Amino acid sequence: MTSIAQLDLAEPDILTVQYVNTDSNTLDTVYYDFNSKKMNKGGDSAPLSSWPENSPRASMIPQPKSTLISDLLDSEDQLRFDILGFSYEDFQQYTNECVANGWQISTSMDDIAYFVPKDGFSLDLMYSDDSSTLSVYLNKEQQ
Repeated sequence: MTSIAQLDLAEPDILTVQYVNTDSNTLDTVYYDFNSKKMNKGGDSAPLSSWPENSPRASMIPQPKSTLISDLLDSEDQLRFDILGFSYEDFQQYTNECVANGWQISTSMDDIAYFVPKDGFSLDLMYSDDSSTLSVYLNKEQQ
């Protein structure tokens, strides 16, 4: 939709709302049904993670300013996580922070940045405008 006039012609059915549940530290989804005028809580619930401050791999990259971190995996061979609620400008800023942290860009496209391997690890950043999510992959290089 490109104008309020178009919005006025639309008859919405369901509104999806995601919010941070501070009691359970999760990202919860609820749905508002315009026909019944009721909120339905039958949506997804995804746990949020804290930054792994004591991880040797986490010390290799900048800590994101956002606290909306999900799908965190931290192992000897990999640090992988998604940052939710990220804008394209946030993606560009985080890419620049990685460069300032000593990472050198190998290949960069509009929403992806691959970095030259450093200290035995590769770093890939992938931004999704559709979901406002930045996926970060720090992987141990294969020998």
